[in-house]
Amino acid sequence: MPRHGTNDDGVDIRIWPAQPRAGEPPLAIVQCKRQQSKIEKVVVKALWADVEANSSMRGLVATTSTLSVGAVKTIDARGYGIDVADHATIHHWLTTMRTPGTGISATDI
Repeated sequence: MPRHGTNDDGVDIRIWPAQPRAGEPPLAIVQCKRQQSKIEKVVVKALWADVEANSSMRGLVATTSTLSVGAVKTIDARGYGIDVADHATIHHWLTTMRTPGTGISATDI
C-alpha cells in the first residue's frame, strides 16, 4: 500500500478491469484529496494530464470537500472526462460497504 509522499506522480489509484490484458491501460485514474478547502482547477487540470499520460478513459476526484466553481467550469469547458466523489458520495459508499452482502460498482460513481 503506497504511503503519503511516495513517488506516485500524484496518482493515488489506478483502476483496471476485473480481467485486464497485458499492457492494457487503467480504466480510470483517481486523485484523492482530504481537505476542508474546495478543490481548485489546478487539481483537475493535473488529473486530466495524468489521465491522458496513462491512456485512461476517465478520471475521478475523491474528496472530503467539493470542487470550486473554477474547477467545475474547467471540467465542463474543456470536456474533461472527470467525475467527482464528494463528501456525501464517499459517505454513501462507506455506508453501503458496511452493509453485509452489498458493495459499490462503477454505476455508483
